[in-house]
Amino acid sequence: MVYSSFKSNSELVNNIWALPVNPSFDAFRSVLEVPAFKTYFSNSLIITIISVGFLTIAAAMAAFALARLRVPGAKILLYVFLAGLMIPPHVTLIPLYSMLRDLGLLNKLIALFFPYVGFGLPVSIYILHTFISQLPIDLEEAARLDGASFARFFWKILLPTLSPALVAVVIINVINVWNEYLFSLTFVSGNSEAYPLPLGVYSMVISFSSIQYNRAFSAFTLAALPVLVIFYLMQKRIIKSLSETI
Repeated sequence: MVYSSFKSNSELVNNIWALPVNPSFDAFRSVLEVPAFKTYFSNSLIITIISVGFLTIAAAMAAFALARLRVPGAKILLYVFLAGLMIPPHVTLIPLYSMLRDLGLLNKLIALFFPYVGFGLPVSIYILHTFISQLPIDLEEAARLDGASFARFFWKILLPTLSPALVAVVIINVINVWNEYLFSLTFVSGNSEAYPLPLGVYSMVISFSSIQYNRAFSAFTLAALPVLVIFYLMQKRIIKSLSETI
C-alpha cells in the first residue's frame, strides 16, 4: 500500500508488485489538495478526542466505584457492563438507528459519540477495574486519614496511579474509534460534511473520475499514518501498560 502510493497509475497497473521506478509524491499531493479530505480528517480527530476523553474518565469513575465504593449490587453491575463484550455491534444497528433518528441526531457527527462510548466502556471498565482491585487499600485509607474526600482521592491520587492502565485504555479506544467504519456508514452516510476519515476516504476513492489506484493507496496510507505514528512512538509504553494491567 505504501510503496504503491509513490508509483504512477500506469506503472501500478502494469506491475502491481514492482517497486516504484521513479518515486513521486504526486498522488499524496493530489489527495491533500482535495478540500474534503481535510474535513474528513478533522471530523475523525474531533470525534476521537471527545469520545475517547469522555470514555476514559467515565470508565475510570465506574471502575473506581465498582472496585472500592460499597455500591449495592456492584458485582452484578460489573457483570452487566462486561456483558457488553459479548454483544456484536451489528445486532445493535437497527435499534441504534431508530433511537438516533427519533432524537434527530442522524447525519450529525455527534451521532457517532454514543455508540463509540457505549461499545468502548465494557473493555475499558474491565481493564481499569482489574488494575484498581490490585492496588493496596492502604493507599486509600492513608488519603482518607489525611482528610482527602473521595473526589480528591480520585483526581489527585488514583488517576496518576492509574496512568499505565489509562494509557492502555486510551490507545485501544483511539485505534477502534479512528478506524471504525460500520457505525459511520449507518448513521452519517447522508451528510458528507460529517464523514469521518474511513468513510470519507472510501467516498473519495469511488468518486475519482477513473480508477486511480495510486491516489487510492495514498489516501489509505494517509488515513492509517496517525495511528501508526502514535503506536511507533509509544510502543514500549503500550506494551508496559498492558503487561502491568494484566
